[in-house]
Amino acid sequence: MNELHYFLALPLSADIQSAICSHTRRFVQEERFKKWVHPADYHLTYHFFGSLQAKKWAETEKELARLTATFTPFVLQFGEYGTFGKENSPRIFYMKPNPIEDTLMEQHAQVVALLAQLGYPVDSRPFSPHVTIARKWVDIKPYVQPPSRFRYSEKVGRLCLYKTVTGQTPKYEEVCSFPFLGREEQ
Repeated sequence: MNELHYFLALPLSADIQSAICSHTRRFVQEERFKKWVHPADYHLTYHFFGSLQAKKWAETEKELARLTATFTPFVLQFGEYGTFGKENSPRIFYMKPNPIEDTLMEQHAQVVALLAQLGYPVDSRPFSPHVTIARKWVDIKPYVQPPSRFRYSEKVGRLCLYKTVTGQTPKYEEVCSFPFLGREEQ
């Protein structure tokens, strides 16, 4: 587990990946962004590790499995675009959950607290859940936010460890999965 980059994320189904891609391409021409994320690589990142050491990861894997076993599956609703960077020339174009579920924020906070306890550096910026769609606005015209007429939801019930494999498309491969085994309220 040495030189590859790893991250924890909520996976999205092929149906929602395809729906986000189709909806977005209807409103945004491809040449306006330098790089488009392959739809099979759409995910919602919880934590970026960078490289991992096998011995430390073995302990982390056990602790994450214990923690996520207490998590309850929940529904993510998508439908709002956003950007990071300059308003008229964004660095990142994304879709975000709307509304942002308390369950998502609580589970993320628990995962980050566990990782900090295990000695991993954690991001000091506030968690901004999103699915990156494209990077680096390159059009000479200023960016204009596309309409958010997209409404799609799905139940998520696991967290995954992914690795980045450069030189292939899609470039993220699932390494292992942590199911949410908590009981849903009836």
